[in-house]
Amino acid sequence: MDEATLIEIERGHQKGFTSVEILDVLASHGVQLSEATLRKYVQLGLLPRSVRVGRKGKHQGSQGVYPVHVLRQILQIKRMMAESYTIEQIQREFLFIRNDVEQLEHEVLKYSTKDPNFGKVARRLYNIFRLTGRYAAAAYLRELFDEPTTILYQVAALVRTIDEAAQPGAAFDRETLLAEADVLIMSAVAALEGRAEADMVRHLLRIRDTLARPDAPDRTQDVHEVSTAALDAVNGYFRARLVAVPGIHRYLEELAASPA
Repeated sequence: MDEATLIEIERGHQKGFTSVEILDVLASHGVQLSEATLRKYVQLGLLPRSVRVGRKGKHQGSQGVYPVHVLRQILQIKRMMAESYTIEQIQREFLFIRNDVEQLEHEVLKYSTKDPNFGKVARRLYNIFRLTGRYAAAAYLRELFDEPTTILYQVAALVRTIDEAAQPGAAFDRETLLAEADVLIMSAVAALEGRAEADMVRHLLRIRDTLARPDAPDRTQDVHEVSTAALDAVNGYFRARLVAVPGIHRYLEELAASPA
């Protein structure tokens, strides 16, 4: 089963798979797996346990649903067994991955609830999804970092660097600092629009003015405003795009609801 096929199947099952669906999908692509073997893999800790999810309609009860990446894990187990890995070796390999994932999940929880920074959440989710074989979700997250808004991370850092470099006694010439300020202004124009763009450009122009005129007023407040606005914009950008994907949104909700 190639990557394109897996991505297509996962997109059609973003809420996960029942055991029957797992077996049917695998069988339709020439991969044999029995219900008993599926249960055995779960019992051995090679696959996650299913979560009870209510059926639509009154009095329909609930059914066990496995996470969408379960197919990739099954295929990985089969590949490793074909390469003569023992069950114990596979368990050990998966344990290493699980430890890494648990540490990353702890950080995701921190940055999505206690100390909100959804740019850091996105980076850690990217690594989690890559480690667990959820390549479609990982690819989506990777593309987010190529969007213009993410350059505001650099704006937040560089505006403070420019401020420090312009302090008396610093070994930076004025023309270099002015050129850097121009880069920040263009970055803000490319990344923002409307009122947010106007406000940030206004503060950046004030900062540039203080760099050009030694007798200009203090720029501390403008530096603070630019840095705060840039980080807020990046944070909002990543949060909106994470919760826009049902699978990622649900992952974050389940993580927040899990016992500490």
